[in-house]
Amino acid sequence: TTADQVVLVEQLGSGTGLTSRAPSGNAILAENTATTGGTAIVARTLSTSGVSWTIHAVNNSSGGRGVVGWANSPTGVTVGVNGVAVSPGGYGMLGNNTATTGAGYGVYGQSLSSAGRGMVGIVPSATGATIGVVGQAASTSAQGVLGLATATTGSTFGVVGRSNSAAGVGVKGTSPAT
Repeated sequence: TTADQVVLVEQLGSGTGLTSRAPSGNAILAENTATTGGTAIVARTLSTSGVSWTIHAVNNSSGGRGVVGWANSPTGVTVGVNGVAVSPGGYGMLGNNTATTGAGYGVYGQSLSSAGRGMVGIVPSATGATIGVVGQAASTSAQGVLGLATATTGSTFGVVGRSNSAAGVGVKGTSPAT
């Protein structure tokens, strides 16, 4: 036990700095045992230009997950995966499905709660032409946004819109076609 750095691996060439393999279990286990705060793994990429990855996860399993974030506390406002971008043209989270057939999802949200939301878009700015969620599709038989209420009974709605402005409109649809 020490308060100082225990292991330093530095690759000054172009190869891999550290490789870890395990036939089962965990190849690397990092655990922060602090009761408040702290981080188990800190990774940094010091590149200032070009495309680079701080963590590049590859999983070849047919049911695999490249990265899993699990916020295990049953209370509080927890986040499984948090993405942050400071560039005005950046994305806090990017989902990209590269399949060319089938119903692939770039981003998929699911909630098991009886009052849950599968996906929520919030823009807290009180000024500007902000948009909470954007749907765009380029196909000749496309739907930019689709709302499905799949229950076969009850008072359900595929899409619901609400405006708190006295001059606002809950749902607006336009078509430039003649």
